[in-house]
Amino acid sequence: MFKDHRLYCCDSPARICARFQGRVFQLPAGMPLAPGQFLLSEGQGADGPVLRVLCETPPVNGTPVTPGLEDAFLAIYREEQT
Repeated sequence: MFKDHRLYCCDSPARICARFQGRVFQLPAGMPLAPGQFLLSEGQGADGPVLRVLCETPPVNGTPVTPGLEDAFLAIYREEQT
């Protein structure tokens, strides 16, 4: 994974995504994020707008989801910025 000519990660897509298994959750849009929850993206779910968040502890009303490459890239980029 590259951003601004910098290598952030070099592995297979499956292994990159596996790093975040159990840490990506989907929440209904409009839910306030708690400390330690990082917004990855916003999208449309079956029941309306949703948020995808990264966190160590499952959030209230959160549904675990399988991390995709977009989730992984945003999470890796965030880790490198902190």
